[in-house]
Amino acid sequence: MQTNIGSQSEKFYSVQILRGLAALLVVLGHTLQHPIAEPPRILGVFGAYGVSIFFVISGFIISYINAGRFAPVSFLWRRIIRVVPLYWICTIFLAFCAIYLPSLFKSTSFTPDYLIRSLAFLPVLVPGTLDDWRPLLKPGWSLNYEMFFYLLFILFWWCESSLRRSILMSAVLGVLIAGAFFVERNGSFAAFYLNFNLMPFLAGMWLAELQRRGFWSGFSVNSLPVLLFSVAVSIALLLSVDLTALPFFIESLAYLIASILLVVTALCTDRWFRHLSPGNLFIQIGDSSYSLYLTHMFVVGAGWAVFNRLGLGDWAFPFAVVGIIVASIVGAKISYLIIEKPFMRLGRKKRPSQQPVTQPT
Repeated sequence: MQTNIGSQSEKFYSVQILRGLAALLVVLGHTLQHPIAEPPRILGVFGAYGVSIFFVISGFIISYINAGRFAPVSFLWRRIIRVVPLYWICTIFLAFCAIYLPSLFKSTSFTPDYLIRSLAFLPVLVPGTLDDWRPLLKPGWSLNYEMFFYLLFILFWWCESSLRRSILMSAVLGVLIAGAFFVERNGSFAAFYLNFNLMPFLAGMWLAELQRRGFWSGFSVNSLPVLLFSVAVSIALLLSVDLTALPFFIESLAYLIASILLVVTALCTDRWFRHLSPGNLFIQIGDSSYSLYLTHMFVVGAGWAVFNRLGLGDWAFPFAVVGIIVASIVGAKISYLIIEKPFMRLGRKKRPSQQPVTQPT
């Protein structure tokens, strides 16, 4: 992950590694859930926590690399070229599979309207459901929030300082988050945006403000055990307490606190990761984390289909899980090289009357 703040170039290798970890949590959760008719609650924690971490990092990065005024057209171009191509490719491929090979899927179905709204990053009900607002490519629900956050961020392109923008954005996001107390969860199109899922973006923005002021660089190594203990306790609570039985705000707050603590740990310890080579395995996984997030479901589905066809017993289950995760990482790396990187280079090209901008991963 590379960022430019004026003349300052900074690489957050710790955050990049954390992106990879978040994607792996999602992959692990889906890999374990897929072969089980009624997966236990704890398996859903992995994916939910991974997405929450992604949202905090997104709020942090988008805010951090745009310290003052920015060109809204250039910003939107870079985000579209970064997010849209791979998502559209995966979604359209999935649509063809749903049409011609429907037996491969447990619940995925296709309608033209469902596809169009999915490609447009608009919340849409899964056909045949009343409260499942996910696009055709199910993990893409989080991208609907990402694109919404980008659009809100563009509205404040004129702010001369990041602090002013963060305050104004906090007011807007605060209203939307507060609205979640007054609507039925998953009950409508509006309820998708009046949602506690916006809290991690808000938190990420304020972590960026603290980073910009050198707050995390003053972190003492003597405080590391306390910070790590806090992270461990927060994760243990996610895994041990049935948060789905609590109000959605409490559940969201628990994930938010655990995500913030993990991102703060990454920022506080980043100086110890700066000697790492860009070729480090964990950084490489972080680089391809977007591909890993979007493409892993194809590998998971195919992997378990092969497992079932081979008729292996329960003894082979752990080996299948490891094999599917490794195959997902390899597939993501290939996707990153042949799809993401070419479009990233396109996004870096200079546009008319605008200066080239360093593209964040």
